Amino acid sequence: MNAFEHPFIVGETYNRRRDIHGLFKGQMQGGIATPFGAPLVFLFTGQSGEAYGYEDAFRPDGTFWYTGEGQVGDMQMIRGNAAIANHQKNKKRLLLYEYFGGNAVRFLGEVECFGHHVEQRPDRNGSLRNALIFHLGLMPPTNLGVVEQPKGDYRRQAPLPRKLSLDELRLIAL
Repeated sequence: MNAFEHPFIVGETYNRRRDIHGLFKGQMQGGIATPFGAPLVFLFTGQSGEAYGYEDAFRPDGTFWYTGEGQVGDMQMIRGNAAIANHQKNKKRLLLYEYFGGNAVRFLGEVECFGHHVEQRPDRNGSLRNALIFHLGLMPPTNLGVVEQPKGDYRRQAPLPRKLSLDELRLIAL
């Protein structure tokens, strides 16, 4: 995609205001932030969005279905929604985070948009509307943090006796 690096590590927890917007700016509210001057689009998901008709989830095929922005009326392919749909053409990286409460978010990883579909979902007022549902795929992580050296040579352990009870095997495993 592009050579721009970001400091986020998959699985790590960050403060949205300080660690993300403090570095890159962008909209501090809502589920999609498009910071000016950085080739990044930040996507935020969490259970609190269900009250507004947002139902983001991993699907059995491994894709993540992410509900676009817009709380009232039909969602339009503008602003944050267009940023997701056109991220490859615009050379922007999509970074997905999950809320833990307050400003705490966990970085799930970089994703790419494979496309979208339209579903009927309720808006903030309970009225049915056309909602954009983006199909996202996780990309292999580029920043996994520090890899530790093995603490021993695990290939040189003594072989186990042939006949062990289930309780003995459980103790060895623990």
